[in-house]
Amino acid sequence: MYPTLEKNDWVLTSSRRNGLHRGDVVVLRSVKEPKERMIKRVTGLPDDLIHTDDAKLVRVPRGYCWIEGDNASVSLDSNVFGAVPVGLVESRALYRLDRGWRLHKLESVPRERLQRTKKEREVR
Repeated sequence: MYPTLEKNDWVLTSSRRNGLHRGDVVVLRSVKEPKERMIKRVTGLPDDLIHTDDAKLVRVPRGYCWIEGDNASVSLDSNVFGAVPVGLVESRALYRLDRGWRLHKLESVPRERLQRTKKEREVR
């Protein structure tokens, strides 16, 4: 999940997982190894049409969600194994605690993915 999460970050979660939203960072049981956990971002909900990394168009089935890592070039996610059952989602990640013991709220959509106006880009 780099750059959102870095190695050695701790994640504070909420087990209240009802009402998943696009952009939520979630902890879920691995599709391949049920004893392992994954942290990914929800990018698709039931009935959404998703453009996959290999240019296919997929509809997310009811009871499933589409998850992706923020670092697409190395992420094992729905682009590899398809939509995942919502029942595998265990919690929502709300904050990360970095090595300096600073607490950071996890954004629903990372800043680098947000569209900025021309004026906002000029300020930077």
